[in-house]
Amino acid sequence: MPGFNLKGLVFGAATLCAAATAVADDAISAFVPAAPEVPGELLAVPDSGTFLAPTTSFALEGDQVIVRRKSSGTDYALLRGRRSAAMVELGVFPLGKMTPEEALKTRFYRKLHQPKFQDEPVIYVDREFVYCPGLVRLYYQAAGSWKELERVGAGAVEVREIDGTMLATEVREPGWATVRLNAKGKTPRVIGAPVHSGQISRRSLHLFESLAIDTSFFRRDDYAAPSELTDSALNALVDSASVELRQLEASNAKQAGDFDILFGVAERFAPSEIPMGDTAGYSAYLREFSALRESEFEKWQAPMKARIAFVKGRIDALKAASDSLNGPPADVAVEIVDYKIVHADSAAGQWMVALRVRSSDSLVRGVWRGVVDLPAAEAGALFADLEARREAAAETAPADSVAQPAAPAPAPAAAPLSRWAITCQGRTIDTPEGPRIYRVHDFKGFFRDRRLKLAGEFS
Repeated sequence: MPGFNLKGLVFGAATLCAAATAVADDAISAFVPAAPEVPGELLAVPDSGTFLAPTTSFALEGDQVIVRRKSSGTDYALLRGRRSAAMVELGVFPLGKMTPEEALKTRFYRKLHQPKFQDEPVIYVDREFVYCPGLVRLYYQAAGSWKELERVGAGAVEVREIDGTMLATEVREPGWATVRLNAKGKTPRVIGAPVHSGQISRRSLHLFESLAIDTSFFRRDDYAAPSELTDSALNALVDSASVELRQLEASNAKQAGDFDILFGVAERFAPSEIPMGDTAGYSAYLREFSALRESEFEKWQAPMKARIAFVKGRIDALKAASDSLNGPPADVAVEIVDYKIVHADSAAGQWMVALRVRSSDSLVRGVWRGVVDLPAAEAGALFADLEARREAAAETAPADSVAQPAAPAPAPAAAPLSRWAITCQGRTIDTPEGPRIYRVHDFKGFFRDRRLKLAGEFS
């Protein structure tokens, strides 16, 4: 085809066969064998060493394109290759209701009523378009009449590896294009780009063989309970597992940022920046990108989640084994020896407090920090009761005591209005501050014989 030379395609060989069937009034019924194209003819790639490969198959995958070339006045041959962004320089005609096979078997003309064998000598067909150089309309015969395909002002998206290797080329009508990359053995990706008529949007990225989370800091310990159960051995394992659990949870909290550095983030465009106002296409891209990112992130996080679940399970099992040595939990009555109001929200009836507690034998002691839900009308009586208990305890205020927000202050009740208890294991352990109960399970408060709604932690 003199004077016509487009570069920029990569082509792979194919040797498939398929029978032809008539689809138009002057349909092509058979194709002749073709020889591979040489550089400089049709769509060849001088730097690749591979060119258009002969085929008689109509099957198309990904960015494949089939070139139909007239080898004589009545004979046609098919060659297979890959689509090039440079093809937007050709006339681009949507297939409409035609299939690629139907298009390849149809003779196309540049004018109405041309003689049968004066059709276009070269056309290119992919899954969506027919390409023919230099034309605005293509005519063909079907169902006893002339019909036409009208050219559209298409653009292209070209995606390459960081090193320049071509990954995909998509030809699209103006608007927003979504390109999904599913290379074998690589992490799938979704690329989006605006498409302008006659222009090529270029994107580059690195396809990873796999996006794998760093597991080098995972411990190899399995934290199995020893054959001879002792408090010291079990406690040591719980402490060790708890250290790893904290490390895992801290690392897990920043995994989303680490993943996005590798996977990339969705391209953000204002509606005014999207060609042809194709916000529907852009929204579809964002949904597809988000769905793929979520799926790949789940795979990325799977080893971390599995290790966290394993360590948590081991800790629970070790604690259960330790508890089995010490009998069932029991409630121990405690006194409030000091308190402070950290934050007061009287409108919502929520009071953030710190309560220092102690049992009569001092084996249960510590500070509970959390929120008490109680209407403001009753909270005054509760805090007055706590104040009376603090004075009676004759204890030094907690080291972290600070000035407190004003609380409702009716006169103290004559008798205690509240009572408090802690559910804990009965065994005691030695600590630098003296003996104390091994484990606290729950902190309970009752005000005027009604259980208080508490949310917090005991330490």
